[in-house]
Amino acid sequence: MKKTLIIAGIMASAICVSLTSCGTKKADVSGGFELSFSGYDGYGTAILSDSYSWVDDVIQNYGTDLSGMELIAFDAALRSAVDYTITPNEAISNGDEIAVSVDVDNSLLEEYKIELTGGTATFVASGLDEIEEINPFDDITISYDDIAPRAKATIDTNSFDKSLVYTLDKEKGLSNSDIITVTVSPKSETMEEYIQKYGKKLAETEKTYTVEGLSTYASALDDIPQDTIDKMDKTFQEAYAAKIADLGTIEKMELLGNYIQTAKSSDTSPYNRFYFVYKVTADFSAEDAEVGVQEYYWCAYYENVIIMPDGTISADYEDLHMGSHNFDMLTVDVWYVEGCKDLETLYRYNVTERSGEYDCISTVK
Repeated sequence: MKKTLIIAGIMASAICVSLTSCGTKKADVSGGFELSFSGYDGYGTAILSDSYSWVDDVIQNYGTDLSGMELIAFDAALRSAVDYTITPNEAISNGDEIAVSVDVDNSLLEEYKIELTGGTATFVASGLDEIEEINPFDDITISYDDIAPRAKATIDTNSFDKSLVYTLDKEKGLSNSDIITVTVSPKSETMEEYIQKYGKKLAETEKTYTVEGLSTYASALDDIPQDTIDKMDKTFQEAYAAKIADLGTIEKMELLGNYIQTAKSSDTSPYNRFYFVYKVTADFSAEDAEVGVQEYYWCAYYENVIIMPDGTISADYEDLHMGSHNFDMLTVDVWYVEGCKDLETLYRYNVTERSGEYDCISTVK
């Protein structure tokens, strides 16, 4: 895009030639060129054209006695003798006054008995396109994968401007209410170069977002509604009764509390375990053995109990996990019934031995 401007203050002058008393010829080269502007308002650049158009006229008037290599050398000397300086030549705005200085070094032309006269021409910039201000965050959304506190953030953009790159200050290990910051910058240019190249100015380059709407791994008993706890309790009691039905009958199964384990590392799976700890009273009488009524401790758990965004609980009620019970410590070891003699043993097998990977809250009394 080029907008040719009208010279302000002076017109392009024709080559003026005169003879001095000592025979030195003079030519005025302070005009005869044009200045145009390219780019955007505030970031424009000036382009000089036809700056050496006077060379042919000077050669035609004063190079008639020259031929061949002499003409080529005369042409080169004329061009070397004149320099053009544009002030300013960048970051130009409409209405700016631009000066073109024509500087002459006549020492390069002494053998040709000619002097060139320079000067300064003034132009007023106009016609540069306006910068478009855009908000680079208007067409992006933040999406989340996985479950808090292990959620991962991804920037989704419909932008067709592939010259911009978006960066998150934190991409993973996210939970609800976390604050994340998105920064935008040109992909391969400085901000000034981006504006000059595309004619766009970013209204903002940084924006914060609050993480919300994530499902969350439960980490405390208070996270679970009582009706859900009752349902889990009932499911475990029925499953355990069915498990030992061929060996004995449960007389009493008392829920003593829970072990709630949460992973210390984001790489540990499952993230949580919700243990239900029971004191069991069961009668293991049979025709060929009179073991009788026994009391012992037993536990089982659900993995990856999740709080959904609407507050409901997600758990696979069919996926029951029996706790760890050492058979050597079974009260009813002849029947290989899972259970421990005391709570200390039960805690050691299920909590202490996992303490390197999991934090634990116990509500067992």
